[in-house]
Amino acid sequence: MQPEGFVVKDGESFVLKLKKALYGLKQAPRAWYFKLPKCLVSLGFSRSKNEQVVCLKWSDKSHLIIGVYVDDLLVTSENDSDINEFIYEMMYFFEISDLGQLCSYLGIEVAQGGARIPLSQRAYALNILDLARMRECNLVHAPLEARVKLSQQNSGSSQVYEASDFRTPLSDQAHSKICKSTIDYGLVYEKGQTEATLVGYIDSNFVGDVGD
Repeated sequence: MQPEGFVVKDGESFVLKLKKALYGLKQAPRAWYFKLPKCLVSLGFSRSKNEQVVCLKWSDKSHLIIGVYVDDLLVTSENDSDINEFIYEMMYFFEISDLGQLCSYLGIEVAQGGARIPLSQRAYALNILDLARMRECNLVHAPLEARVKLSQQNSGSSQVYEASDFRTPLSDQAHSKICKSTIDYGLVYEKGQTEATLVGYIDSNFVGDVGD
């Protein structure tokens, strides 16, 4: 099967041996995973031991931190000159685009200015509400009726469905009911703030799954 974007007439049944990774094939992410860090290391960066997608470059005068999401790089430093120098150096390896100051990243809106940096997911939450057609829904405190017990035996149907066909739309619809009431919530980082603590919480409730 020929890859999309590279079709040779009368050669649809040919098997191709690639000399380099081609975008869209399953080998491409692995090749990129090794290629990008190699380039960053050659520029003096080191990968974080706690988070492999974060690369650091320290000096006596400045700090440069790179956050990597596939082929999107989030660059931060105290000095604009260091960022500009990094962009110039990366042009030696790749064709890149400088999108300017960060305003949105992975569904998070970033408002930079003054001594405060507010983070929110307002636009992302509105998009979820629109996809589920629930922007005008009634507010609820919980996305599912309390104490309800779900099981395959009580479903009334023996047909088996692919979980991936329902997981995203159902979760979006459930959480969109909560998103509407918390749409303006966010995090604010202030200059000089040193005691901020991030706390995580999860309630998987495996014991309550009667079908497991």
